Amino acid sequence: MSLRHLFPVLALGLVLPAHGQQEQPEFRLQVNSRLISTTLTVRDAKGKLVTNLPQTAFHIKEDGIDQTVRYYASQRELPLSIALIVDASGSQDKFVKEHEHEIEDFLKEVMEPRDRAFAICFGNHLRLVSDWTSTPGEIIESVHRFNKGERNFPELGSFYLQEVITRGHKLVRKALERGVNRGELRPVDCEYATRLVFAPLVLQAIWRHSFDFCGAARLDPDIYIEQHLDILLRGLMNETTGRSRSARVREAQAR
Repeated sequence: MSLRHLFPVLALGLVLPAHGQQEQPEFRLQVNSRLISTTLTVRDAKGKLVTNLPQTAFHIKEDGIDQTVRYYASQRELPLSIALIVDASGSQDKFVKEHEHEIEDFLKEVMEPRDRAFAICFGNHLRLVSDWTSTPGEIIESVHRFNKGERNFPELGSFYLQEVITRGHKLVRKALERGVNRGELRPVDCEYATRLVFAPLVLQAIWRHSFDFCGAARLDPDIYIEQHLDILLRGLMNETTGRSRSARVREAQAR
């Protein structure tokens, strides 16, 4: 597997859109839909749920043309999926019991048998203390054990490192070593080169989920990946391979 073919897989693992090869034709999917199902919630000016609206209260337009509402159903009690994120840092030590009581009261008041929830505690690490469950008592007990000092819970950062980053590193390093052994790439330290391959992708993932929300200029992921890949390969290729690729790029641009 070449580095160019491997790169989109790694980008996808970092929650970036997959980047297709330029040599392949653009993939398009065209479908016709006769019925579209959608769910919505209506609130009044005070933010309270409105549950007694009839079908005639809803109007749907497509390109300015009225559409027929064929089926309508009102569901007042849909199953809930709840995520609890608990601040378990040292600054909250004196509020532990208060927090536990609040969590217990909230879950017992809100959760029904068909609802489900999970809990994450964060301090120095982010840990999944309770996976999906429909039993409030399990979550409350897990949070209490965490607050008492038990740390035998999955550490989400380590899980991501092992399941995404480490696996990706192995694939990239294997591709680099193969390229060097075949003479396609110039000799490099594959361990450090692998980390340099990943560094811009990690930066893009961090940027996308942080600075993007602060008004920073957004970057097109496809262009970002293509530019990084071009710079990367030009830096790694030996002179013969580099000249060959440059000729193919010029030929493609001429077409």
